[in-house]
Amino acid sequence: MTDFTTWNARVLRESGQEDLDRLEASVPGSHARYPLLGEERGGLGEPPQLQWTTRVVLERFPEQGFEPPDLWLEVVAGKPLRGEHLESFLRVVRVDGEAFVTVDLHLLRNVAEIRRLRETHPDIECWVLVTEESVEADPEKLVGETIRLLTGVLSGCRRLEIRQQPGEPLSSVRARLNVVRLMNFESGLGALCDPLPGAGLFEELQRRLSHSK
Repeated sequence: MTDFTTWNARVLRESGQEDLDRLEASVPGSHARYPLLGEERGGLGEPPQLQWTTRVVLERFPEQGFEPPDLWLEVVAGKPLRGEHLESFLRVVRVDGEAFVTVDLHLLRNVAEIRRLRETHPDIECWVLVTEESVEADPEKLVGETIRLLTGVLSGCRRLEIRQQPGEPLSSVRARLNVVRLMNFESGLGALCDPLPGAGLFEELQRRLSHSK
């Protein structure tokens, strides 16, 4: 695993301010700037929509059951993740044709890295974003859960996996699951095509990561 300092040096090495400025565009009438998106890429026909499913991994099944089944939701009793660790500053474990990714709160950096990994490992059929932190009675942790799950959606992970931690109450797991429900039914993300192809910022981050190996 590569730490954040090493990653930062790889991405920003030999970067002058002029190189960085070209990844941003100014906001008319203000001093603010925002990441440059560029033109969307796509073939003929309707662009693919963002699609993901959700799996809840419990320590063990509760006697009263957990949730009414949804088409997009799967509930299983879990086991620790064991497999091949891929080279990355993120924690990435490959188990057969799936790759399980655990991220921190650096959304842009993490999205760029997962997209790079997807390009360099085309044989992996399914990328899974895993969250593993209890949010019981802690609103700040719930915000962190939202950022992590959003990272998975924007980076193209096909499954979001909420793993119950030892001793974590079911009320905390339900709170985490509600974040995914909001993304499914309130955010409208599932009705959009991938918003990031052609984005200058992400393309440049991926390029620098790929050329730094």
